[in-house]
Amino acid sequence: MLMYVTFAYSGWNAAAYIAGEIKNPQRTLPRALLLGTAIVMVLYILLNVVFLYGAGPADMAPGGKPVVDVGDLAARRLFGDAAGNLITSTIALALISAVSAMVMAGPRVYAAMAADHALPGPLARFSSRGVPVNAVVTQCVLAILFVIVGDIGELIQFVAFVLTLFAALTVSAVFVFRATGRAAGYRTFGYPVTPALFILISLVVVYLKASESPVGSLEVLVLLAVGAAIFMVTSRGKPHVPIESTE
Repeated sequence: MLMYVTFAYSGWNAAAYIAGEIKNPQRTLPRALLLGTAIVMVLYILLNVVFLYGAGPADMAPGGKPVVDVGDLAARRLFGDAAGNLITSTIALALISAVSAMVMAGPRVYAAMAADHALPGPLARFSSRGVPVNAVVTQCVLAILFVIVGDIGELIQFVAFVLTLFAALTVSAVFVFRATGRAAGYRTFGYPVTPALFILISLVVVYLKASESPVGSLEVLVLLAVGAAIFMVTSRGKPHVPIESTE
């Protein structure tokens, strides 16, 4: 269950994926991350207050079996079936905004990985309008395949586990940069306590997931190790490839 909670907050760092295309990222990016995360937290809390007020814990898990469509249940209890249908449809349409954000941010990750030889080179090519067309198409195809042939619940568990692990690894790079004296446009607030606390919490989440599903977690780690080995072999001696335009 913890993986579903962490997955609900995934995307808070998505603005960092397009940092290279943001004006004055040293100032704009921290504001986007802090304000965006704060707004989402407040909205999540208020939304859960409405759920609890409209349905209540007993109605959300009758007989110990949790109800999946809690929003629909609370809306119907508060406003009736007609208004409930409208609110449920509005919630479904609002999810499009999250999808569109990931369509914009996700392919930038593929493009950056392709520039570092972790993925095929064509994914690093951008159009004249600054769109990684090949990466966008690739992400759409993969998403459709996962929905058709995969299990959504298992996919969420897998993605949340990997995202949490890599978030810890990414933040740990702050200590490496500080130790090697590399300059940065933004200095971490509360260093070294804040990054260390983030890494600790992330590792606790990873540990709890591994304890709950040791075989699945081991499979993920093996897959990551194979990917890392392939990357080290294929990228050895190759320079970073600048992002290209299709024109």
